[in-house]
Amino acid sequence: MFASLPLRFKILFPSQRRRHPRWKFLFASAAGKMPQSPVSRMKIPPFLLVPAILCATAALSGAALMLDFGPDQVADGATELKSPYHTANPTFTGSEWNRIVADSTTDLIDSSGVTMTGVRANIGASTDTTSTVSLTATPSGLGLTGTAFSGDIYAGTSVGRDGIFSGGNSGTARYTAFQITGLAAGTYDIYVASRNTNNNENYTQQVYAGAGVAGTNFDPVSAAYASGVITYVNTPGFATSAWVAGQNYAVVRVDLTAGQALNVGVKGGGAELRGFLNSAQIVAVPEPTAAALLGCGALAFGLRRRR
Repeated sequence: MFASLPLRFKILFPSQRRRHPRWKFLFASAAGKMPQSPVSRMKIPPFLLVPAILCATAALSGAALMLDFGPDQVADGATELKSPYHTANPTFTGSEWNRIVADSTTDLIDSSGVTMTGVRANIGASTDTTSTVSLTATPSGLGLTGTAFSGDIYAGTSVGRDGIFSGGNSGTARYTAFQITGLAAGTYDIYVASRNTNNNENYTQQVYAGAGVAGTNFDPVSAAYASGVITYVNTPGFATSAWVAGQNYAVVRVDLTAGQALNVGVKGGGAELRGFLNSAQIVAVPEPTAAALLGCGALAFGLRRRR
């Protein structure tokens, strides 16, 4: 009679019950020995522990180093978020800037406000007779206030409005420059806003960046640094409504090894021979948050393969 019943109604005799998987589960539960599921028994191998940690800390790592050159401190609020890098990466919300008008005597902060231990800035300049940047020379023009531009991206205390420069507009092109020491080894994108906001002419700003030696003067051209150019046109309102690469800022990529300094220099061309520094943003490539997310993906894939 029992053999004719469907399988799902099959009756097990007492001697068979303890050997059946479902009854083993019930007896184990009653004895307080609940078996573990395959997922709970799974062990994460050591090579996946680092991606796991990265996933836990990804939200804490997406900061940049932001420098605001000139006499005016950028005001809290929306103005802090109007910059070249904020435009290039709309998801970036860092808002803490370092105001730079002299060599830094304390450690700089990153865009989230965290102190970057050992990271400092040193500003320098060249003369009209040499292209070598002297880090012991202070740019002579520390009070560029932006009298010719006051709206759109240059409104209020915009990081692109005020700035620093060096010397007069005669002779040969002059560099205004800075060096950052204490950065970790890696690849960095440097976003530089460089404009004479007191005047409107046909001119260029050539931005150079490369690896150097801490405290050592440098010549961007002879050192074959990477470069980017900004071209200005003497037209009312030119490149004032939005941040556009090549029109009001430049991006240069630099590789640093352990212990190297980051050197950045700007020189003029055309009707404006002086180099200007309004702001700079230094961003690790790939961005720390992006690297952490890649680690999360590797972790998820590894765990799936282990199951």
